[in-house]
Amino acid sequence: MTAHPPQGFAGLDAGKVHDVVSAVWDHKDEVGAAVAFVRDHGDELMALAGRLPELFATASTALSQAAGDTRTAAQFLTGTGGDASGGVKALSALAGDALDTCRQELTAAKQMLDGLASDLAGLPLIGGAAGQKLTDGAARFDAVGVQLAAVADQLRTIGGLVDQAGTGLASTADKLDQGGAALATFAH
Repeated sequence: MTAHPPQGFAGLDAGKVHDVVSAVWDHKDEVGAAVAFVRDHGDELMALAGRLPELFATASTALSQAAGDTRTAAQFLTGTGGDASGGVKALSALAGDALDTCRQELTAAKQMLDGLASDLAGLPLIGGAAGQKLTDGAARFDAVGVQLAAVADQLRTIGGLVDQAGTGLASTADKLDQGGAALATFAH
C-alpha cells in the first residue's frame, strides 16, 4: 500500500492551503488596498474593460497604417525591384556611372590635348609656348578625373547604405503589420 499525503477539506493539500493563506496574510495590506481599489473604482474598471476591444481596434488600425507608411518609405529608398527600380541605390549607381563616363571623357580630352601640344611643339615661334599651355591645361583634367572617381565611389557607398536602411524599414513595416494583426484579434 502506498502512502498518500494527508488531504484536507475537499481533497486539497493542507500544506499548499497553508502556503497560500500565509502568502495572503504576509501581504494583507497590499491585498486589502487592491480590494479597496476595485471596490472604489469598479465601475470605471468595467467601463475600461468594455472599451478594450475598441482600443485594440484603434491601435491595430494605427499600426497597420504605420506599416503602410513605413513600407512606402522603404520602397522609396530601395526601389520597386528589378533593374529600373528607382531606389536611391539605383539612382546613386546611375550617378556614379555618369561620373565615371565624365572621367573617361576627360581622359580622352587630355590625350587629345597632349597630342595637340606635341604637334604644336614643333612649330616655330608660338608652338612651344602654346604646346606647354595645352599640356598644363590637360594636366588639370587628371585632377578633376580623380575627384570625379572619388565622388562616384562615395555615391555608390551611400546608395548601398541607404538601401540597407530601406531594407530595415521594410522589415519594420512587416513587424508593425504583425503587431496590428495581433491586436486586431483582441478587438472582437
